[in-house]
Amino acid sequence: MGARHVIVIAADVVKEEECRRFVNETINLDHLVNTASLGHTFYFEEVMDTSVFPHLMDINFWGNVYPTLVTLPYLHESNGRIVVNASVENWLPLPRMSLYSAAKAALVNFYDTLRFELSDDVGITIATHGWVHVTGGPVEDFARLIVAGACRGDAYVKFPNWYDIFLLYRVFVPNVLNWTFRLLISTHGKRTSLVRHREASFSGRHRKTSFGGHASKETDCKSHYSLFSSN
Repeated sequence: MGARHVIVIAADVVKEEECRRFVNETINLDHLVNTASLGHTFYFEEVMDTSVFPHLMDINFWGNVYPTLVTLPYLHESNGRIVVNASVENWLPLPRMSLYSAAKAALVNFYDTLRFELSDDVGITIATHGWVHVTGGPVEDFARLIVAGACRGDAYVKFPNWYDIFLLYRVFVPNVLNWTFRLLISTHGKRTSLVRHREASFSGRHRKTSFGGHASKETDCKSHYSLFSSN
């Protein structure tokens, strides 16, 4: 893992014109890797300042859509691949993550639909992860799994696999899953809410071009994407 040559370009990825600018500064575009993620752990009914709502949807959804839109003409030429960093929360409704879960569900459905529209011209790999540490072993294992899955042409990459047990519960015994979540949000003790930044990033063996932009002044988060091109 790791790229020998890296070009960093600052841009606001929720603005189409900014996305077109950084794509024009890239040569021989082969692949697009979307790795931005802005999460939260607040109770929806306790939110006092709703200004964070658009930022959550912008980063988690539109921040993926616009880079995809502007890179598709180049990916058609190179028969490239789009790698999407989604989350298990797109189908597993964890407490205190309502907007994050909604955005990730929209993201997965968007790329599942786009996969049919693009046919086999441009590949799409959707990576879904559970809770991983932002540094160290688990996130590096996930990164390697994404790279291996994308190279094989996998449609989906999951980490860790034991989260699948929750899918069985949701399909066959949803009441048990709901009961478990109610325990997690028990009113015993103090409830705390905060906005947090979740991000997974990795490097490939190609030359890597990455760019970032501030999501908002309030959260001071950055969005990171990668464009891979051949040497």
